[in-house]
Amino acid sequence: MATAIPLRACTSLSTEILACQSLGIKVQLSLGGPLGNYGLCSADDALELTFYLLRTYLAPNSTGPLGAPLDGIDLAIENTNSALYWDDLVRDLATIVGFPKKVYLSAAPSCLYPDPILGKAIDTGHVDNVWVKFYDNPQCDCDGGISCVLASWFKWSCSLPKRSQLFFGLAPHSQCPLDQILPVIRLSPNYGGIMLSGGINDYSDIPRIHTAACGYQTLRREGSLMSMVD
Repeated sequence: MATAIPLRACTSLSTEILACQSLGIKVQLSLGGPLGNYGLCSADDALELTFYLLRTYLAPNSTGPLGAPLDGIDLAIENTNSALYWDDLVRDLATIVGFPKKVYLSAAPSCLYPDPILGKAIDTGHVDNVWVKFYDNPQCDCDGGISCVLASWFKWSCSLPKRSQLFFGLAPHSQCPLDQILPVIRLSPNYGGIMLSGGINDYSDIPRIHTAACGYQTLRREGSLMSMVD
């Protein structure tokens, strides 16, 4: 059941969030992660969560727990027992009637195509940015060789809905030879850039959005995800 949970206020982030947004950088709330037993129980559950997210984090007139309204929602769902109804959540967030602004949506699937958890959500065609994680999966990450990486990239690129942009996701410890990979993947018409995942590793407390980082126009940070358009 998607019920409201009391959250520790982090309103000190408001200055940083607003600074990023003033530069045209979208700031999103990331849902999921590798820990915890979470999920949606039904389509009605997804709709309830939609209203909660819109009211608490995204409404223009709501400051919410972070002190400022955010621009959208990122799905970083890694719980393999939680593969259902994320497509309903995406549709509800994208098509809710009467909400006064666009809700930016993104997803971070594994590099193995199709993704068993987020595949249906991405296939709705409502996900703006897809940050494919080319790490922690030897079947398609750089440890398996460039040919494995490119084969996976092209599967994603050819199968992605038209409106979605595709990002190449890297972890901080990645040894991917980008000098060999980038010239190839940049040719894809839906190539969006590079996504760097490292918020949890780089910060000892709550991941923070730093004004200094926002001064770099091509840097975006969403929860524990950071994307860089080159």
